[in-house]
Order: sequence, then C-alpha cells, then structure tokens
Amino acid sequence: MREFVDRLRIVTNVERSKTVHSLGIALVAASVLAYEVVLMRVFAIESYAAFGGMVISVALLGFGVSGTLLTVFREFILSRRDRWLFWTALLLGPCMIAMRFCQQAIPFVPGKMLGEPSHAWWIAGFYATAFVPLFVAGMYIGVTLVGFTRDVHRLYFADLAASGVAAFLTLGLLYVVPPEWLILIPVVPAAVAAFLLAQNLRGRSLAVAAIVASVLVLSIWGQVRFNEFKGILGTLRTVDVSGAHVIAERSGPMGYIQIVESRSERSAPGLSAATPMGVSPPAQHALFVDGEKVASLGKQLQPAQQSYLDWMISALPYQLLKEPRVLIPVAAGGEAVMEAFHHHAQHVVAGLGNPQLKDLWEQFSSYNGNLLKRSDLTLEIGSGRGVVERLEEKVDLVMLRGLDASGLSVASAPGMSESYLLTQEAFESFITALKPGGLVAVTMRLSVPAWKAVRLLPTVVGALRTLGVDSPEDRVIFVRDTFVGLCIVSPDGFSAEQRAKIRTWTRKKSFDLSHLSDLKEEEINQFTVLLEEIYSRTARALFESADKGAKFLDDYFFDISATNDNRPYFSHVVKAGTSAGLQDYQRRSVESLASIPNILGLEGGGGDIPDMDAMGDVPMDGNDSTVQVPEPDAEAELDPDSDTGFIAGLRHIPVELWGGYMQWATLSQGTLFALLIILIPFFGARRDFKKASMKGRTLLYFACLGTAFMLAEMVMIRKLTLLLANPLLSVSVVLSVILVCSGLGSYFAGGSSWTRPKIVRVASWSIALALLLWAGPINSFIASMLGWPLAFRFGLAVLFVGPVAFFMGMLFPTGLAELDTHEHGSQLVPWAWAINGATSVVAAVGCDLLNIHFGFAVVLILSALIYLLAWLTFPQQGRTAAKA
Repeated sequence: MREFVDRLRIVTNVERSKTVHSLGIALVAASVLAYEVVLMRVFAIESYAAFGGMVISVALLGFGVSGTLLTVFREFILSRRDRWLFWTALLLGPCMIAMRFCQQAIPFVPGKMLGEPSHAWWIAGFYATAFVPLFVAGMYIGVTLVGFTRDVHRLYFADLAASGVAAFLTLGLLYVVPPEWLILIPVVPAAVAAFLLAQNLRGRSLAVAAIVASVLVLSIWGQVRFNEFKGILGTLRTVDVSGAHVIAERSGPMGYIQIVESRSERSAPGLSAATPMGVSPPAQHALFVDGEKVASLGKQLQPAQQSYLDWMISALPYQLLKEPRVLIPVAAGGEAVMEAFHHHAQHVVAGLGNPQLKDLWEQFSSYNGNLLKRSDLTLEIGSGRGVVERLEEKVDLVMLRGLDASGLSVASAPGMSESYLLTQEAFESFITALKPGGLVAVTMRLSVPAWKAVRLLPTVVGALRTLGVDSPEDRVIFVRDTFVGLCIVSPDGFSAEQRAKIRTWTRKKSFDLSHLSDLKEEEINQFTVLLEEIYSRTARALFESADKGAKFLDDYFFDISATNDNRPYFSHVVKAGTSAGLQDYQRRSVESLASIPNILGLEGGGGDIPDMDAMGDVPMDGNDSTVQVPEPDAEAELDPDSDTGFIAGLRHIPVELWGGYMQWATLSQGTLFALLIILIPFFGARRDFKKASMKGRTLLYFACLGTAFMLAEMVMIRKLTLLLANPLLSVSVVLSVILVCSGLGSYFAGGSSWTRPKIVRVASWSIALALLLWAGPINSFIASMLGWPLAFRFGLAVLFVGPVAFFMGMLFPTGLAELDTHEHGSQLVPWAWAINGATSVVAAVGCDLLNIHFGFAVVLILSALIYLLAWLTFPQQGRTAAKA
C-alpha cells in the first residue's frame, strides 16, 4: 500500500510539474506578445509606429541569442533549470519597466537621422532597450522547450495558444488602460509565472513585490513623453501665447486622440494667396492622433466667418456641381463635412474609421452645431473603402481631404505603410459610385521636390484606363498653389462650360492649372512659380502615349508609378536613383535661387522654400502665430555647410523618405547578427554538438520555417489591414488566429499516429496550396467584402488564416521531436531554436521591402516555395518511420 501511495505521489508531482511548466510558458509567452503590441502602440504615440515595428523585429534576435546561449552552455543551464526559469520569469517584468524608461530617455529624432548621421547611432539604443526583455523571455521559453523535449508539442501549444489569446486581450485593454500605464499589461503575467514557479515563500514574495514595485514606479514617474518631432509638443509649448491645452482625450488601439484648444489654431490648407485682407479662418479646436495633427474639429460658423471657405482650393469641385450629394470617405474631425454644407450639399455621407471620433463629435455637439442630428448627414463607421461599398445611393462628388495628414497610426515605417485609399482599385470604386456627371476630388499637400501629390496622376489614369474610359486626358484636371494640390476626375469628361468655369475661378483665386485638356503652355506656372513644374510635365507624358509615360516614370528619380492593392505603398517613392536625384535637384535649386536677385530682400539672392510638412498649419491672419519665423540670413541660405536655411531643408530628407533607407539598414544589421547567432555554436559549443549529424539539414529546415512563417504572417497582416480597416486590429487578429491555430496544429501533431515525415509532407503541401489561394482567389475576394459588417469581416479573417496556421504549427515541434531521436541530436535542439529566431528577424524586416518592390502575391508564392523546400530538407534520420 505504501509503495502504491509513493508511486501515486510521484505521478501527482510529475503531473503538477507539467501543469506548472505549461502555465509558466503560457504566461511568459502571453507577456511577450502583449509587450510587442504595447511597444508598437507606445512607439506610435511617442515617436513613430515605424520604430515599434523595426525595433521589435531586430529585438527578436533576443530569441536567437537565447538559443545560441543554450547551445553553448546547455549542460550548465539545464543543470540549474528550475532556478533559471524562476529568475527569468521574475526579472522579465522589471526589465520591461526599466527599458521603457530608457527608451523615453533616448534623444532620438527620426527626422534628423539623415541630416545628422551621428544622430542615427541613437537607434541602436532603441534596439538594445527592446532586446533585453525579449532576450530574457527567450531564455525562459528556450529553457522550457529544451529542458522538456518529450513534451515539446504540448508546451509549444501552450506557448502559441496563450500568445494568441494575449493578442486579443491586449487589444481590448488598450481601450481602458491609459497610455502611461500600458507597460503594466505585459508585466502582470510575467510576475504571475514567477509566483507559480516559486518553490518557497521567499520566491512568491519576490513575485508579489515585482508587481507592487511596478505599480509604484509607474504612479510616480510614468507619463507620455512625446518626441520633439511630434506636432503636439510644438503646439502645447505655445501655451503662454496661445493658451493651448488639451480639452479631451480618447485612447484605444486605433490611436491616442487629443483635442487641443488654442487661439493660434486657424487651419486652412489650400487657402488662396489672393484671399482678401480680413478673410481668415477662426480659431479652431485641433484634432491630434498619436501626437500629430490630423485635422481641425468641425465648427459651426456664423455666415461672416465662413467666407474663407470660398477661397480654399477644395472649393473648386463645388463650383462645378449644383447642390451635390457628397461622399466623404474619411471625415476625421468633420471639417470637410462643414465645408460641404457651406457649399450647399444636398446630403453628405461621411465615414469615420474610429468609433471614438464619433464620441468626440457627440461630446462637442454644441461646438459643431449638433452635427450628428442633421437629417442631411449620414454617418458611417468603417474604412473609407467599406463606406463606398455600403452606399445605398450613388453620389455626385467623392471628396477626399487630408489623406496624407500625419498622425494616422500605422504598423510599419513612414513611407512603407499601406494606403488602400490611394490605389487604382480604390479610385475605381470611387468612380463607379458616381452619378452621371459626378466627380472625384482629392486634395494633397505638395512636396519639394515633387513626389507626393504627383503620384495621383498615374494612379487615377490607371484606374480610368482599367474601367475602359477613352481619352483620360479629358477626364482629369490638376490645380495647385504652393503647398496644396487638387486632382479632380470626371469619368464623363469636363464640358466646355466647366472648363471655362475652371479657368475663370482659378484665375480669380490665383491658383495654378497644371493640367486641363486644352491648357496652353503660357497658362502654366503663373501665380505660384515652381522651379520645376513637374505636375504639368507628368500629365503631358502620361497622356501623350503609354510608352512616353512609362519612360518618364522610369526616368524620374522618385517612384511615382501607379499603386494598386497588391502594392499599396503610395508614400514609398524611394528607388535606386533617388539619392543621386536629390543631390542633383539640390544643386539645380541652389543655382536657380542664386540667379534670382533680391528674393526676400537678400543681397545675393536665395531664400527659403517653405516646407508645409515641417511647418504644420500656419494661421492666416496677422494677430496670432504658431510658428516664429526668424529673419533670414543670406550667407546661411546659400552656404552648403550651413545647418539652417534652404540647403539644410533639402539635406534633412522628409520623414516619409527615410523609411526605405532605414529598412535596408535594419535588414543589413539583422542579417549580420543572424549569421553570428547561427555560426557561434560551431566555435563555442561542446564536443557533443560537433559530433551531431545532419547539421546542414537542421540549418536548412529551421531556417526555411523561420523565413516562410514570417513572410506569410506579415503579408496576411498587410492584406487584412484592407479587410479590417485598421493596422493594429489586423496585427492583433492575425497574430491571435495564427498563434492559437498553430498551437492546435502542434497539439494535433503530438498526438497523431502519423509518422513525422508524413506530418511534414502533408503540412508543407497544405500550407503551400493555401498560400497560393491567398495569392489569387482570396486576394480578389477580400476587395469584394469591404462593405460587410465588421463582425462578418472578422469571421472571414479567421476563416482565411486559421486553416493555414493549423498546418504551420505542426512543423517546428515535429522537427524538434525528430532531432531528439538522433544520436547527439538533443544538442541541436537549442541551435534549432536559435536558427528559427534569427531567420525570423531577417524575414520580418525584409518582407516589407519584398512587398514594396514585388507585391504581396510574389511574396506569398515565395513563402509557399520555401515551405516545400522545408519538406525536402526535413532532418529525418535515415528512412525510419518515426512516430510523432
């Protein structure tokens, strides 16, 4: 009887140990996933979401380094396994808190990186601060998987499933946890894991103390600290002059929204230089999202205050239509809605992507004149493309304003985020939503040199040609001033009466026509003279012939070719000749300015060309000012080594342009570190590692898994951003579904009667076929579902991602289990963990570059081929048919 009781106690302790370690790895994995989501959100608020994505990608090398460390010091670490698990779980939370404060202390300004090369070194600080917590977490997960190899399928299931659940929970917590407390979300599960693993009262007390200390530290020092490059910081610093202060806030996964009241906020992008004295916008409430101004809050104005709206470039479409029915796919603060009603719109359909903006409209109902109660306004919650698909009645005008505004949170680098509202397919949907004689109008800020608004021309021309419209040159006009451009598309063509009205109106308002079908050369570049009128040249080349248009686009030093849903990167314009082209443009600009005498009253000529992206919205009256403009210094203006003036303005490349360069630099760094992680064990590992067979196959197999998994995951996130209408929602949904379903696949493989080679063969081919469906039919199906309710689209996302993820989850644990059966094969298990982590980093960073240059479909096909290569390189010992 005593022997039976002893055996029962042993079995009970073993089962308890399995449960504790399953819970432990689940909690730490949940902490890691929550940390990644929180870090992206925090970077979006305080700096740029770009750095959240890139920093996390590089920091994932922490998992690879942990695998390398386990390979080299395997026996030492595993002999102290339980202590390593407890202390890594305990230290994970404090590391996250400490590194969070270090990130805030780094004086890194993205916009200065290319202008001041020494400034770029600070990015390494970001990498280091994110690396530390992920390295600690990687050690915990690695020790667990290597130390309990026989239970790898169950533990891998717990790891992935918990990560998936954490993504959903974190998404919900973003609505209720203030930004300064977000870092506490991943700290809690790590501390709970340490509490469960503690073997005595002292250990459990330390785990409780970790949470208490975290709360105490955040309550004293926790706060949102905007990067000095953020627009809201400059606005709030004028408080002594303008009285600027935040009057309302909302926080959620779609952005940290702040409403700022200021006497100096008088926004009117595209206001004519010929506006009469005394006609100016009134003081407004500014709408900031993640620290950047998106728009002004729509304000009810007295008739006398509304006169400035007639002098804005966006007023032109309303001059060509009578009492139009208007669609505004992105209404933001409601400014465009108020403008439409001023111009006698019969009815307005407005789209809001973030439901929290509707709450703010309601909160400020007295400010906007009870806008939501108007019977001639229909408000739709959803993406701009989805609002178009749900239209019950066609419209006379589709008005798109401020789509290039900063402050829209994205998942990737500036200039590398998806712009699904500015693709050929988007313009096709806008055009098909029009009544006969209807118009599509887009306003966009101009850039110096031209690379932003000019891309509208190839894109709308491509949409018209796809729809079979003859003579697209008669269907497009382009109007501009110094800072804002307006592109109007009329699929039925502009009548002679409309063309005459356009000419008369633009002359009166002092706006320049860059393209009109019968425009003469002497009518171009009259009022706001550009050194190079690239907008007119682009239009002429596109409409002259397809070959000449293609050659012009190819020769231009920016990539301004048409974008589509397969390559929806409207703001990514960097290509091989961009750097040389910018230098040549700078030289020509300096020569041109130097040849103009007495510009701005300077003796030797020269002067600043204002950059609206850098200046923000400047008040249009003379009483208040948000930007103090110093007296120009003639020598500084023309000195190539000067840190101020026009030369410096060109040297400091806009934020949207350094994203591509940064991604290439990050890819180079990630590749170098990945190679070191993979190769170090050959020099520092024990003799048993060097005796292990099939190292080549192990390297290829796990490198294929890390690369292909990440490529597929990243493309799914990008594609479902269109379906779900929000980058962070797409990230959370895809991660959740992929991780949970991959965990289920791992669990299935662990209990399957199939041999391991059969599991790998079936899984690899199933994944490859599913990814080919993603590249073809699913890709087309997504665009047709945009008008459906969010719950239905959410279900589609699960349906599209779940099956392929189920098979993805089988391959990694099956490979680890197979290695453990080889002679000395257990020595390769931590190395496989390192290989998988290192190659995942390279694939994560490189995926965006592949998407931009080749498109989503090509990357999905590449991922499918790599999965088939994994099947061919499976490290099977001989021809044995080992069970899973």
